[in-house]
Amino acid sequence: MSENHWKKVTAKTARSLVGPGLLEPESAEFLDSDIRPEAFIKALSDADQLTDAVKVMTRALPVREAVWWACVCARQMVALTEDDVELAAVAAAEAWVFKPSEKNREQAFELVKQKGSNGAGSMCALAATFSEGNVPMGEGQHLDVDPAIFLQLVDGVVMVSAAEKEGEKIKDRLRTYLLSGQDIACGGNGEIMDGPG
Repeated sequence: MSENHWKKVTAKTARSLVGPGLLEPESAEFLDSDIRPEAFIKALSDADQLTDAVKVMTRALPVREAVWWACVCARQMVALTEDDVELAAVAAAEAWVFKPSEKNREQAFELVKQKGSNGAGSMCALAATFSEGNVPMGEGQHLDVDPAIFLQLVDGVVMVSAAEKEGEKIKDRLRTYLLSGQDIACGGNGEIMDGPG
């Protein structure tokens, strides 16, 4: 995993992205005071600390790019391709990424509320919803957004997508997803995967 030219990542150090208790102790050992996010994610990946590498990637990417990454990962799931509700939800999240307007954010939320689904596509739509500001709850009521919810949703989509099928391939899928995140961080579209499976 190359760590050069992650132009979308503005954090200068990985330490600025990592809050208390986020990482396993084995991962924290790689967290030098001045290590860049790119180098830290590579070190975690090389050490098989893939869950923590995903968490750092989520926090390193800008919000829109993180939602896009979640959508790219979700679209690798066989279950998503067979579920029209989840496909519509991920499409709503993608619409917000392409045009991050309040209207698109509210539409993503409305779709999840109406359909009551809780799969990876719906998690993507909720990530778009909880990306900023507050969430309209109806009748003039708004819910302030907790940034931690957004991060947990993106982390969750990546992990759920990787774990759709049991077995050692989970690690392979996580490595592929991290390469996708790297491509997005470098300004690409992240779509470097072969498709569901």
